[in-house]
Amino acid sequence: MSDEGRNRTLVALHGNFASSRWWVDLRADPPVRWRVPAPDLPGFAGTPHAGSVSIAGYADWLQEWLRTQEVTRPVLLGHSLGGAVALEVAARDPQALSGLVLAASAPLN
Repeated sequence: MSDEGRNRTLVALHGNFASSRWWVDLRADPPVRWRVPAPDLPGFAGTPHAGSVSIAGYADWLQEWLRTQEVTRPVLLGHSLGGAVALEVAARDPQALSGLVLAASAPLN
């Protein structure tokens, strides 16, 4: 079955010194048949953070967040730091994603 007619998920990941508010316009008017959750990465916008501050640590968090939100095969959209996190998740398990969109992404290192 194709994705036509079904809702798809685009997970929008903000950059450093930002928050999910970066995506307020996209979330207010998402593409047709898309839902756009935009989590705040740990330690941003007042969210708690435990563990290492690293791309790998944020990727661990994102993979767990996707599981708890029951999001399967999303497209990840990452800006800056969020792009590096999205790249790390994609490198770990490319089949877990439907796609990857990078906007001024930071490199993995």
